[in-house]
Amino acid sequence: MDRLITLVNIYRSASELETRLKLVEEIIGEVRPALWASISRKCPEMADDICQETVVAIAKNLHRFYGETDQQFKSWCFGISRNKTNDCLRKLAKEKAEPLDVIDIDSLENVIEASANEEPMSAGEKMDLDYALNLLRNAKPPCLHYLWIHYVDGLSHNEMARILGQTYNAVRMQIKRCLKLAQSLVTKPA
Repeated sequence: MDRLITLVNIYRSASELETRLKLVEEIIGEVRPALWASISRKCPEMADDICQETVVAIAKNLHRFYGETDQQFKSWCFGISRNKTNDCLRKLAKEKAEPLDVIDIDSLENVIEASANEEPMSAGEKMDLDYALNLLRNAKPPCLHYLWIHYVDGLSHNEMARILGQTYNAVRMQIKRCLKLAQSLVTKPA
């Protein structure tokens, strides 16, 4: 029999609180490193906090797990981890729900010129920077926000709709339009 499921079964049959707490510690010790690694890939700046919330939820709900194998137990733990990570990302997206600050292109150009005085750029670098600045001038801030929270933060259309107070279809179409805009900006000749 698998080690984790053996510990879980002993936990289920234990009646003393002290024994149950020791078993929970041992179980968490087995799964925590893999959970932390998974969480840190998705949300590195919050990995410790999310992992802690995850192991607390596992410990509190261990009596609700009814699987038969280590793999089922690990899947259950990773499901809790995924939910806690998504909760955190939703919370962050809600905090960012206000439109992102518009990048001040003029200030950015001044910084580029100042750095070019210290270390001159090649003609190719200058052309690339001008192209990038032109893309930034043509980008629309709401699109940047929508694409960021969908593709970088990983929120689904449903989650975005709930957070932004819109319908599923409105969010889906906005993302589709923003993708089309981004593609046209990138493929447009300079």
